[in-house]
Amino acid sequence: IKVFCVQDSNHGGSMDFYLFKALQKVLKYKYPEIEFTIADKFIDYMTVGNHTFLYTHGKDGKDMKHGLPLDLNDKTEVFINQYIDNFRLTGNISVIKGDLHQDALSTGKKFRYRNVPSLFGSSGWIMKNYGNTKPGVGYDIFKKDSPDIMGGVIQFL
Repeated sequence: IKVFCVQDSNHGGSMDFYLFKALQKVLKYKYPEIEFTIADKFIDYMTVGNHTFLYTHGKDGKDMKHGLPLDLNDKTEVFINQYIDNFRLTGNISVIKGDLHQDALSTGKKFRYRNVPSLFGSSGWIMKNYGNTKPGVGYDIFKKDSPDIMGGVIQFL
C-alpha cells in the first residue's frame, strides 16, 4: 500500500503538512510496510508500470487566483503538456485533482484529466459557487502494463 498526500492546497495551508505528518506517524507505527509520500510541489507524480499519475489539489494556497478548471481547457492543457515535457513523462498519463470536489473526466492529447470528489463534501465556497456536492472518493482500477483504466466514484450519504 502506498499513500500519496497533496499538501499545497488553498484549504489547509501549512497545517496540511502537519496533519499528513501525524497521519504518516500513526500509519507507520501501525502498518510499517506502508509507503507514505507527502508531495512538496503543486504537482507531483508517481509511476506504476506504464501508467504515470500526476496528482495535485488543483489550487495552491499562495499564488493561484483561480484553480485548475473542472473541464480541461486549452490553457490548462498547455500548462500540463509543459509539465509532461519538462519531466519527460511517457506512457499512459493521468492527471488527478480534487479542488472542485466533483467527479469529471476529460481527455487531452497527451493525458487523461480527472477531477475527484472530496471525502469532506462541500465547503461554503463550493456550495456558493458550484452547489452542494456529496462527499465521496474517486478510484481508478488498472493493470500496470495495459493502457486501460476503469474509474468510478463511491458517494457517501
